[in-house]
Amino acid sequence: MGAKHLVHERVGGRLRKLRITFVSPEDFFQDALAGVPDSLAVCAHAGFLDRPIDFGRMVHLALPRRWGCELHSRFWLGHVASRNGSPALEAVANIPWVRRRLAPLSFGRALAVHCHEEMSTLAGFLPDLYARET
Repeated sequence: MGAKHLVHERVGGRLRKLRITFVSPEDFFQDALAGVPDSLAVCAHAGFLDRPIDFGRMVHLALPRRWGCELHSRFWLGHVASRNGSPALEAVANIPWVRRRLAPLSFGRALAVHCHEEMSTLAGFLPDLYARET
């Protein structure tokens, strides 16, 4: 928590320069995960690398299963927040048409494909790693 990943990666065929800031799961869920022992939620705000604007939230939720864990990823796009505390920026950026411009439907679709590609890559080696380490 508190780590900031400064990433350059292709999403939807375009190079995206993003800042992913990891936060406490309580920022998103409060006590919702308290009744799920051994669960893990990795939560973050996502935004532009070169501008102090976050345009979404994400969570990777790992739930325990007898064979390992089951991973769910969720993204909330269009949740615009200023990283430098500018209320004027947030007021303007959260007007619906501005939200759609910052986080268009095409980006959401491209992000779903990107996430599938990443999770498919992980599925190629994580089961063996889990088997070796447990």
